[in-house]
Amino acid sequence: MGPLRRQPRGVSLVELLVSTAVGTVAIAAALVLMQQGRRAQLEADAVARLADIAASAADVLAAEVRVAGYLGRLPPGSAVIGATPFGLPAPEGLSDAVECGPSLALDLSRPLAAADGAMAAAPGAPLSCRASPAGRWQAGTDTLLIRRASLQATHPTAGRLQMATTRELAHLMSDGRNLLGPEAAVHDLVADVYYISRDATGEPGMPSLRRKRLVGGTRPRYRDEELFPGVADLQVEGLQDAQWQPLGALDVAQVETIRLRLEVTDARGRRSRAERTVVPRNLGVWP
Repeated sequence: MGPLRRQPRGVSLVELLVSTAVGTVAIAAALVLMQQGRRAQLEADAVARLADIAASAADVLAAEVRVAGYLGRLPPGSAVIGATPFGLPAPEGLSDAVECGPSLALDLSRPLAAADGAMAAAPGAPLSCRASPAGRWQAGTDTLLIRRASLQATHPTAGRLQMATTRELAHLMSDGRNLLGPEAAVHDLVADVYYISRDATGEPGMPSLRRKRLVGGTRPRYRDEELFPGVADLQVEGLQDAQWQPLGALDVAQVETIRLRLEVTDARGRRSRAERTVVPRNLGVWP
């Protein structure tokens, strides 16, 4: 009879429990690390999205500041027939968009304007239109106004404020009648009011950058548009005497460089900022 073979020794219950516990701890640690990595990635993505919004909003405003005062074929800073200071009635025969105040769009002597910490056309000249969508303007933020001819020529259209221009003359019209003849170019009149609302469309309490834009129809009017939800602050400054100052307190014709500063936030309180400096191209001195 041969020697007895030793039977294979099995895993004891204690060893099984220990190995299971070690494996569980390792898996839990891996899951924690994965969750932390995921949260860090989500946080980085959210911050990047805010930075993109801030940069995009700043780029849009900078592009508009750069072309403020463009008058088609007429040199910048020239007089335009029908132009009227804000607050005065429009000339007879020229339809006006009056929701935000008389002659807001017609004040071409100020192609670029700003109000420091106010929803206004200029210091001491509040707008009569309300912030949208709930009438709550974001206190402490600036308002920026841009007036110009559209960059592309178009056709005469009744019910739309337009500008006919030659190299010597320009006149405003709203009835589609180009009084300067076929040699004149016709452009839509651009009049934009950029401001910060305390609310975004469908998101009360979420600030937004909005624009009241001059449009046409049966008559000229302003349409409120939401551009960038999350924009919580807009500051507009001009460089004069080597110092940055609120643009609303300066003579824009004497300012060579404009600075735009924006801040963006989200529902969790993250913030991002963007800044642009712009040299306007068309701010000639009004005669």
